[in-house]
Amino acid sequence: MHQSRQVGVSLRGLEARRGRGVSLASLSSFRAGHPGNVSQPADGLLSVGGMLAISSIVLAWVSIGFKWLNTSVVSAGQKSDLFSLTLDEPRSARLMRLLAFALFIGAGVFGALLRRRARLPRMVSIPLVILIGASVWWTLFGYEPSQYVDALLGTWNPMGFTMCFGVFAGLDRSLWRWLRPVALWLAYGSVALGWYYAVRFSSIESFAGANPMVEYLQLAFWLTWCALVLTQTAGWRAFVPALIPMALCLPLAIMISSRSFTALASVGFAVGIFFAMRGSLRRARFRLIAVILCTGVVVVGFLCALSLAAPTRLEAFQNRMLEDSRTSQYSEFFRQIPVSSLIPGRGPKASYTYGEFANYEYIDNQFLFIAFKLGLAVLLGYCAVVLWPGLSQLFRGGNRPQQMIGVLFVFWTFASLGLSIFHGILPNPQNFLIILLAGRSIDLAAAPRPASPVFHRSLSRLDALVTVRRFPGALR
Repeated sequence: MHQSRQVGVSLRGLEARRGRGVSLASLSSFRAGHPGNVSQPADGLLSVGGMLAISSIVLAWVSIGFKWLNTSVVSAGQKSDLFSLTLDEPRSARLMRLLAFALFIGAGVFGALLRRRARLPRMVSIPLVILIGASVWWTLFGYEPSQYVDALLGTWNPMGFTMCFGVFAGLDRSLWRWLRPVALWLAYGSVALGWYYAVRFSSIESFAGANPMVEYLQLAFWLTWCALVLTQTAGWRAFVPALIPMALCLPLAIMISSRSFTALASVGFAVGIFFAMRGSLRRARFRLIAVILCTGVVVVGFLCALSLAAPTRLEAFQNRMLEDSRTSQYSEFFRQIPVSSLIPGRGPKASYTYGEFANYEYIDNQFLFIAFKLGLAVLLGYCAVVLWPGLSQLFRGGNRPQQMIGVLFVFWTFASLGLSIFHGILPNPQNFLIILLAGRSIDLAAAPRPASPVFHRSLSRLDALVTVRRFPGALR
């Protein structure tokens, strides 16, 4: 009885300070990594840094549309069925892309100036400084002074890796409530534009080089998964608006004969269904059956529809199923580039010969591409600042959004390894989103770890004891 009176006196003091009763369940939710209203401003307003971050994503998305306005089809190489698109990128698109990059850096600056934010751990802050320093160094000494402007206005340049400073913007908790609808609308727009170009160029069997179908397919996939990650409602109905564009990515990937993105979109849709059913179906085997049924119905349905509406595109996809387009590229690359040169990097203008293309500068494996161009310091810095914070969410045992962040970064890692055509680490909407989510992961990692189930049960019993019995004589 004496112990009960002490607990009642302690709670009475808390009531005096807060002016209302205290539920110990709130402490349980805080220990579990759900600080409640602490994670969002009380007024729900978007901060200046959040405005800049969202504006940069939207502006970068718009610049892609301007980039593909003036395109024409030309024959590529000696094959009669291989074509490419001539890209006459207007200067307005380049300026919008540069402005989006500047806005994103500005969002990072405002995020770094926040008073109440998580501190970057040393294993992130030190590589970030090295990464930014190496990017600036390669920009200054990798080009001639007369090439600075063209490099900055180009699609890729070493200075683009300074966008990793935007990881500070991901620490802004006012951002996430507003980012999901923006990502979802842009995902629908990307799917619509991807299908528009796919239908427009449906008579062409295959393209060499980048094309708008591939670019909008990538945008749709990553924007959709960002919307899935930011879905907070537990019911499966809240996931449906984001699963629709994800499902539409699958036939679009088949239309453009992309084997890698067909696999990525199929797995992405299946995993999305799995997480959507998690709140409705408690048992894992039932969720697995639902995933297999939903994914199978969607895949078979789209294959049947394509066999009727676009049989030539489906046949072209089947012909590419057994082609090996990676081994020859890797063998030619390492035949010309010594492995030791990947440690310091060969500079932003480094190139090699690939097939009939002389001075070829690209390779699908982005980790190898970064080491080839900028060296091991930039590669390790990017992995420490962006990849590891997101991947670490898989091992923290957090809630569903945290686990989905980890899965998203697994997809991003595989895409960077080459499981995605023309995937690049450069200033564009999907890279901005990934960097923001890396900052979000750092913020979540700074929160207390989830408590054990025994702690939750004990705390719930104590809370019930306090609130129901209210310890007569102590809380009155």
